[in-house]
Amino acid sequence: MYEIHTFPFSANSFKPVLIAEELGIEYKHVVYNPKEGEHKNPEQAARHPLGKVPTMTHDDKSLFESATICRYLATVENSALLPSDAYGRAEVEQWMDFFSKHLGRWTTVLYFERKIKPILGREVNQETIEEAEGFGRDQAAAVDKILGEREYLCGAAVTLADIYAYAYMRDADGVGLSLDGYPNLKRWLEAIKARPGVARAEAKFGD
Repeated sequence: MYEIHTFPFSANSFKPVLIAEELGIEYKHVVYNPKEGEHKNPEQAARHPLGKVPTMTHDDKSLFESATICRYLATVENSALLPSDAYGRAEVEQWMDFFSKHLGRWTTVLYFERKIKPILGREVNQETIEEAEGFGRDQAAAVDKILGEREYLCGAAVTLADIYAYAYMRDADGVGLSLDGYPNLKRWLEAIKARPGVARAEAKFGD
C-alpha cells in the first residue's frame, strides 16, 4: 500500500496525488495542517531530513522529493507515462527538470508571494513578483512555441512530464501569469485538466 503525505496546497504536494490518480492506484492520502505543525512529528522527521512534505511510504520504505516519488510510482506500476527506453525516459525527465527549475519555479514564486505571504501576514515583495513575471512570460513563450509543434511536451502521447508540469501551471492565471497570450500552452493545459485522473486529483486535493 502506498501512503502519500502532503499539505493541502502547493504544487509539490499535488504532484504525487496527480500521478497516483492518473495511474489509478490504491493509496492512503495523509494531509497535514502546516498551521498546526502537524508535519512536525517523529514519523515525518524520519521520512524527510528536513521534516517536509511531500513524502511517501511503500512497503515500509520512505521516499521524499516530489519528482522522485512521481518517477517511482510510474516505474513500480510499469506505466507508459515513463518510457522504458533511455532517450524517451531522459526526455521526460528533462521536462520535469525544466518545470522544476524554470517555468514552474516562477509560478511557485508568484504563488508564495501573492497567496501564501498574505495568509502568513508577511509583506509581499514587489521586486520578486516583477522578476518572476518577467522570467515566467519569457519561458511560457518558449513552451508555447514547442507546444505549437507537438501535442504534448514529449510528442504525441501524454507522459509523466505533462502531468507533473500541470501541477505548476494549473493556477497560472490565479497567481498573475496570464496564459491568454499563449494559446498552445493554454490548449495543452485544458487537455491535461480534462483527463479523468487529473479531475479526480483536483476533486480530492482542491485548491
